[in-house]
Amino acid sequence: QLMNQTAHSLGMTDSHFMNAHGLDDPDHYTSAYDIYLVFNRLLDNETFRRVIGAQDYTATFSNNGLPVVKTWSRGIWYFNGGRELPVYLTGLGGKTGTTDGALFCLTFSAADIAGNEYIAVVLRSGTRERLYNNMDLLLSKVLN
Repeated sequence: QLMNQTAHSLGMTDSHFMNAHGLDDPDHYTSAYDIYLVFNRLLDNETFRRVIGAQDYTATFSNNGLPVVKTWSRGIWYFNGGRELPVYLTGLGGKTGTTDGALFCLTFSAADIAGNEYIAVVLRSGTRERLYNNMDLLLSKVLN
């Protein structure tokens, strides 16, 4: 209920949340524009920017009393070499998501050489390849 109240306060009119984890539920839905609205607001937070822009993250923790060091790398193809951004764009960060109902999704932020920032949202792509083909098309609309 709190998530729905917050969404409404951000101007999100095509979203309804049934859970906090985002897994499929028939009454859990959103739109690309609503995702843009919340992502745009989140970009005001420097910690959020640092987290979504990180190329990898290393954590040290204990497992049954034994120290473990683990590194997770970004799954966003623009960060891991799977795809190249247009030369006039710098990737700021993004968030992927995949469920059986939502298929492959990506919200991505980039800046042009003048420092103007852009947000692109692609939802419900049947494959990861199609997801990035669509994101490439959106990002190619940004002219330097």
